[in-house]
Amino acid sequence: MTRQLLPAVDMALSKAFWYGIGVMAGEAGSVQTVVEPEPLGDWRPTPAWWQFCERIYGQLRRAELP
Repeated sequence: MTRQLLPAVDMALSKAFWYGIGVMAGEAGSVQTVVEPEPLGDWRPTPAWWQFCERIYGQLRRAELP
């Protein structure tokens, strides 16, 4: 997710669409989906996935602190 789209993002959006990665832009309360993510189907979390999520969550929590 990004706060705003930069002028030279066409290639990044094309790659996100190709790989099925969702892209959103905006701020809390006004987020807009730019590229829809592809559905995952029968997916099961792995330990690496949990570790990645915990790291991202920690970064977001630190960013929210005053």
